[in-house]
Amino acid sequence: MQSSYTSLAYLGRLARETILEQWKNNWQQNKSKGKHYTRICKGKYPFSFKAPKDKYPKRIQSAFFQLKLGKGYFKSFSKQIGKDKKGRCFRECSALQTPKHLLLDCSLYRKERKEMQRQLGSTLSLEKLFCTKKGKEVLFLFLNRTGIATRKWLITAGSLEGSSR
Repeated sequence: MQSSYTSLAYLGRLARETILEQWKNNWQQNKSKGKHYTRICKGKYPFSFKAPKDKYPKRIQSAFFQLKLGKGYFKSFSKQIGKDKKGRCFRECSALQTPKHLLLDCSLYRKERKEMQRQLGSTLSLEKLFCTKKGKEVLFLFLNRTGIATRKWLITAGSLEGSSR
């Protein structure tokens, strides 16, 4: 005689899959998706929670998604939520510290950005870095090397900035 048995792990997996599917449907139907992400991917790429195959620490994966969505550990967002008055970058770089600035323009990461461009084999753009497989791989390596957009990075770089004045 066979018994019917359903494990809690199985039910949990089904629940997660259902919730993720509902979220994806809501995302596709919502015309006012995240403004930052929509500007980057121009509606050509579906939103994905997948990281490159290499395993990276959660803090690096979080930094990736925070930069992608425009909300996280960088000063322009700190300014939006009232935690920073100016939202300007660190040390001699005084531009508004946005994800675009950090990844494509900031003079503090010039060397790392050149390496990112060499690995990608073409010019850098937010669209390539966030929306293509090769771009994501290169961006994860950059984030792992620099630690940008992590809590530790913001606190450490901020404390170095304060001591240099």
